[in-house]
Amino acid sequence: MFGWIRQIMSGDQNPDIPKDATVKKDEHGRIAEVQVTLGDNTKVEDHPSPAPSNKFENDLQAASDALVLANVALIQKGIGFDQRYEFSQDDNELTLIFEDGRKIIAEGEIIGSFDPAAKSFMWAWANPTIPTDEHSVSTKLRAMGEASEETLLLEPTQSLKFTKIVELMAFAVQQGEFDGVYRAMASGSVSFFIGFNVKAFLAADGKTVSSETFAGQISTVQSAQAQSHCDAYDDEMLVTDEAYHARGNTSKMDAFLAPKIKIYEQYWKRDDDFCKPCSFGWPSDYDRKNYPITFSGPVKDDTVLIGRINGYSKTVYKVDFFDEGPKITDELIYWGEGFIWPE
Repeated sequence: MFGWIRQIMSGDQNPDIPKDATVKKDEHGRIAEVQVTLGDNTKVEDHPSPAPSNKFENDLQAASDALVLANVALIQKGIGFDQRYEFSQDDNELTLIFEDGRKIIAEGEIIGSFDPAAKSFMWAWANPTIPTDEHSVSTKLRAMGEASEETLLLEPTQSLKFTKIVELMAFAVQQGEFDGVYRAMASGSVSFFIGFNVKAFLAADGKTVSSETFAGQISTVQSAQAQSHCDAYDDEMLVTDEAYHARGNTSKMDAFLAPKIKIYEQYWKRDDDFCKPCSFGWPSDYDRKNYPITFSGPVKDDTVLIGRINGYSKTVYKVDFFDEGPKITDELIYWGEGFIWPE
């Protein structure tokens, strides 16, 4: 089922892709996207949907809390700005590649995979295309499941909500003593979860550098100032969304949009209007209490990343410093695609 995906992940440009698939290639002739359409009569196989015991539920929650801290630690090292990845199962090596040619090299291991078309999660030990042995983390987790009779660790393929898969991957990170887990997308839909430990940071010229040199450095003062600036911006924008939500049906949007634009001009600094507000939403994207995970990190020297996460939803600001103080200069919509976050 996953053989041709494994070939793509290992860099093979002539994989055994299904005949009915649509293949898109980039300007270099490399496979960039593969689309496979399921027929209308395709039957999605039913799989068990086990629930954790009370004890294991507590273990999963603790592991999820630890994963948040692990993710934030990786953000400090520059992870999140990577544009693409390469993974070799032969060498167990994960390479995160950045737009400017920098790379992060990590030792990696596939823990499991998620196929949204089949609505299923599969442990790596159950996938015949993924080599595992008694030292593999997924195999060790199965042994833990056998000892504790924890079905979530025993069923080879399961129908699970993505939130539960994230919890399981957090537990795997904890048990495998990984730095984190990378969600590697293949064929545009299937996700492979790779537990990894960072080995090296490479500059664009291929030379090894420190994580601080690689990611950039920011001071605690800059981080605090940027956080305060973004919080104030979100709070003021929330007021405008609340006012618009409470309006009468006869009220026109323009009357509410003007103060929103004024707030934007106070907190942002750009040479274009790409991020200029032009609409309203409810629930408001600016309501900070709906985003339990917050973090800051470096973009480069003296440029700060401010983010807030709620499961799938995220807002990530780029903040630069000027003579007049901190200003938001961008919202990074596609940042951090390889992270998974607990709800």
